[in-house]
Amino acid sequence: LAGVAVPRYLNLVQDSQDATKSAGVASVGSAVAIAAARNRATTIAPTVLHVQAELPGSTCSAGRIVQGKVEVTLIGQLAGTGGAALASIASCAVNTGSTIVTGVGTGIYSS
Repeated sequence: LAGVAVPRYLNLVQDSQDATKSAGVASVGSAVAIAAARNRATTIAPTVLHVQAELPGSTCSAGRIVQGKVEVTLIGQLAGTGGAALASIASCAVNTGSTIVTGVGTGIYSS
């Protein structure tokens, strides 16, 4: 019985981690959209701080929004005409005033 139950349990653990990761990515994506709408009158928006403000209890580390055990990469663009696209935002610092968050990348589940 244990030979069947343990692999099934491990498979359910992976499935739950994948679902948690997907939910984290979706919530950060929603936060980006809400932050853009709330700050539409601001020239450079949404910033990482705007997005983080829409996710109470979240933190930011190395350009990733952290919610519990899920880290979500932020995608951005430098402000200005023809601003370069950024595959991922590297910093959560306040002084990155020329970086606009344009979307979310992948999620990482850390146990």
